[in-house]
Amino acid sequence: EPVADAGVAHHRSEAADPRAIRPDLQRVRDRDAFLDDAARPDAVAKRHARGQRTARENVADLCDAGSFVEYGAYAVAAQASRRSAEDLIANTPADGLITGTGRINGTRFAPERARCAVLAYDATVLAG
Repeated sequence: EPVADAGVAHHRSEAADPRAIRPDLQRVRDRDAFLDDAARPDAVAKRHARGQRTARENVADLCDAGSFVEYGAYAVAAQASRRSAEDLIANTPADGLITGTGRINGTRFAPERARCAVLAYDATVLAG
């Protein structure tokens, strides 16, 4: 029921459960689950069987631990006319291009010299 407070209407509500996850945050968490190599075990196994690594494995080894910040992870392939949104989210994370910034050889160089842009085509997504 609305409550007047200095001309602003407020609604009384039950106390929020601090452990509850808001629906919008849950959608982000669900989407995050598709970003890791673990979400595409068959494609990863195929790469490994050929003696190849995944793009995410390469980025993780290239950048100093914990320094990589990914941009565009929620992008999907521009195929909305041919595929459902769910299919695009599940099968085309980052639209096959892992992009971000990170540090390389940060123990040998000053932070501003170790920082760089990192891009890697992901062959597990629509063959890179």
